[in-house]
Amino acid sequence: MKSLILNIVLLTYSVFFLSCDKEKIINAEYLPQKIKDYVSLHFPNCTITKVEIEDDQDDDEMYEVKLSCDCELEFDKFENIIEIECKSKLPDSTIPTKILSYVNSNFPNNYIVSWEIKGKIQKVELSDKNKLVFDLEDNFLY
Repeated sequence: MKSLILNIVLLTYSVFFLSCDKEKIINAEYLPQKIKDYVSLHFPNCTITKVEIEDDQDDDEMYEVKLSCDCELEFDKFENIIEIECKSKLPDSTIPTKILSYVNSNFPNNYIVSWEIKGKIQKVELSDKNKLVFDLEDNFLY
């Protein structure tokens, strides 16, 4: 009986750890040039402090980039930006123009601290913690 319980525990442990995403820390110099260019263009006063590559079971490679200016960027396997989160205002250049105009018009006392594209929607979070949702054509949904 002890052997059976031990085998079940070991099997559960193995399945859990084999199914987890694999993360690997790499040196910033090994980042794809497209990602380095994005960081240089939109965050010229920041340096890359940490880069993690997440390799999930579907072989989708994602890059998580942490910057010295307290921002985290996430890129998909095609090296496209899919998420930006900062402790302060996001650079205007990182936000689609129509979304930025909507926020500036309707929330003039706030600014965007995070942006994310997920499936068929874009989400932004404002400095007052309000969350707004837009479609892929940058139209406000709710």
